Amino acid sequence: MSFRFDCTVLCCGVVLHVIGLLLTANCNSAFLPNVTYGLGVSLLLLWAAAVVMCWRVKSTVGADNYSTLLPHWTILLGVVAVGSTSVVRLFDARHFGVGSVCGFAFGEKGNSDINNAFVPEFNSFGHCIQGALVILHASRVFKAWSSHPKLHILLKWIICIVSCAFAIYPTYNLFKRGIKSKSLFASSSYPQNNFEWLVGAGFGIPFGVLLPILLPAIVTCKSPSSMYNEEKHPADDGTTQTRFVNIQKFIGGVLTVVGLVGLIFTFATYNNSH
Repeated sequence: MSFRFDCTVLCCGVVLHVIGLLLTANCNSAFLPNVTYGLGVSLLLLWAAAVVMCWRVKSTVGADNYSTLLPHWTILLGVVAVGSTSVVRLFDARHFGVGSVCGFAFGEKGNSDINNAFVPEFNSFGHCIQGALVILHASRVFKAWSSHPKLHILLKWIICIVSCAFAIYPTYNLFKRGIKSKSLFASSSYPQNNFEWLVGAGFGIPFGVLLPILLPAIVTCKSPSSMYNEEKHPADDGTTQTRFVNIQKFIGGVLTVVGLVGLIFTFATYNNSH
C-alpha cells in the first residue's frame, strides 16, 4: 500500500508538471520565460527521479518491507491546500490585469504594482527555502533525525523546531494579507508569496525521497536500530518520536486549514476592484 501511495503521488506530480510545461509552451511573454522553463524542467526531472527511486527501494528491501518515502499524508494535503490558491491565480493572471503564467506574473496588486514571483530579492528566495524545509518531513529523513540513537534529545527538538518553520510563512502570510488587504485579498501578494513557498516544497518533496541515494544507510533501513546496527538509546523509548509524529500531523493540519481559508478569501474577493 505504501509503495502504491508513493508512486501514485509522485506520478501525479510528474503528470502535473508535464501539463504545466505544455500549457506554457506557446507563451510569448516578457516576464522571464526562461526562468519558468528552467524551474519547470528541473522540478519535472526531480519528480521523475523520485519515481525511479521508489522502484529502486522496493527492489532493495522488498515489497513487504517497503515503507513510504514521502512525508506524512497530512503534510502533503497541507501543501496542496496552500498551493491551490497560487496555481488558480497564476493560470488566471490576466483577470487581474497585466499577467503571464510564463514569468510567474500574477497581475496587478491593489495598488497597481505588478505582482511578480521570484524577483531578484532576498524575500523571494527566503520563501522558497522555507518551503524546501519539507525535506525534514520526508519519511526516511524524519525517521533518521527523530530516532537516531546518537542524537541528543535537545538536538532532536532543535531540528523539530526548524521543521515547524515549514508552516510558519503560509500562516503568517494569511494573517498579514487578511488584515492589510481584506477586501482585495485575491489581488494581494498572498498567492505570489505562497507560490514561491510552493516551489520550494516542490523541490523539497522529491529531494527528500532522493536523499537516500546520498545516504545509503537510509535506503536499507527497516527500523532505526537496524539502520545503525546499534541498540536504541535507553532514554529513547519511542515516546519522543511519537511526539514528533504528532507535531508533524499538527503542522499538516494547520497548513490545510490555512490553505482552505486562503482559498475561500480569494474567491470571495476575486472580482473586487484591483
